[in-house]
Amino acid sequence: MIITYIHRIGWFIGLVLLQVLILNNVHIAGYATPFLYIYFILKFDSGTSRNELMLWAFFFGLTIDVFADTPGMNAAATVLLAFLRPSLLRLFTPRDNLDSFIPSFKTIGITPFLKYTTASVFVHSLALLSIEFFSFSSIWLLLLRELPLPESLAEEDYRAQLLHLRQLCTELQSAADNRYRDAIEYYTTWAHQIKTPIASMRLALQGEDTALFRRLLSDLSRTEQYVEMVMAFLRLEDAPGDYVFREVALDEVLRQALRRFSAEFIDRRLDYTPTGLTVLTDEKWLCFVLEQLLSNALKYTREGSITVELAGERVLAIRDTGIGIAPEDLPRIFEKGYTGQNGRADKRASGLGLYLCSRICRNLGVGLTVKSTSGVGTTLLLDFTQYPLRVE
Repeated sequence: MIITYIHRIGWFIGLVLLQVLILNNVHIAGYATPFLYIYFILKFDSGTSRNELMLWAFFFGLTIDVFADTPGMNAAATVLLAFLRPSLLRLFTPRDNLDSFIPSFKTIGITPFLKYTTASVFVHSLALLSIEFFSFSSIWLLLLRELPLPESLAEEDYRAQLLHLRQLCTELQSAADNRYRDAIEYYTTWAHQIKTPIASMRLALQGEDTALFRRLLSDLSRTEQYVEMVMAFLRLEDAPGDYVFREVALDEVLRQALRRFSAEFIDRRLDYTPTGLTVLTDEKWLCFVLEQLLSNALKYTREGSITVELAGERVLAIRDTGIGIAPEDLPRIFEKGYTGQNGRADKRASGLGLYLCSRICRNLGVGLTVKSTSGVGTTLLLDFTQYPLRVE
């Protein structure tokens, strides 16, 4: 046993020195570096336990990493190889070879040994390349790092310029990411803080019931809605963690949304038929969608009516008799930032409302479609049967 360990330590030291001092400086075709040190793992006795093999592999790979300045890369790739080695050995070892043995041409045959070695080298190289690849934001940066060694002064200058550009690109990307995070934090803080003066103004305007005050309340509701649109846009990227699904009465959510625009419905007729539906959804996000759809209906319906009713077994329809949507705009109304003819004429459209609704509906498992005739009106359909959800 002691002789075996001394023998292994001798191989350990010899292969480390060979890899670090010689092979790490060899680049076949200017790119490929031979990793002969994995021979240490391949030649372990077949009876060696997987845990012992992985322990040896970890220390061996870590030693290479210390000298090669590749933190953890070789250790991870070698441990993976050690973990898979028993399976690779069983795969390529003849079935009649049941005794413990040291893999070689003599013990398992030339062809099986070559297959075993080739598969092991492939696993190790694939692990190294995967770790290398995912440590960069793009593949071209990976290729820049693996530039061949220069063979002339011109090539050395060219290589230095490329590496400088890579470093500059990394710094610019990092600066852009930091600016984006700062902007998100700023707008999130602003959206939360602006709610306080909006709530104060709403409270101050509720004491009077005149045409002027109703107009001011309507404009304030629009402002509040734009703020909520900003917050929804900021939260959309992190939305999966912000959804709480439960069974809710659709009519309760509809009434919440309708109350928001109660002052505006004085000038337009509302035909609301209770649905009696119970849906599995996130109440907050569904209410946001309904408010956006109702807001659009009110914005583009100067006179006439807005109807909220069922158009099928589990399909909610919001119909208006407004100006409608131009046929050429219909295919693009759910695109981010697209306003169409009506939005450009209104000069206040952001092009975010329907985009946010479509994204949120997709997350809620609700189908959202639009039918419209220019000059006649628009119908928005929310299909709660498209992706049926259930509580388990």
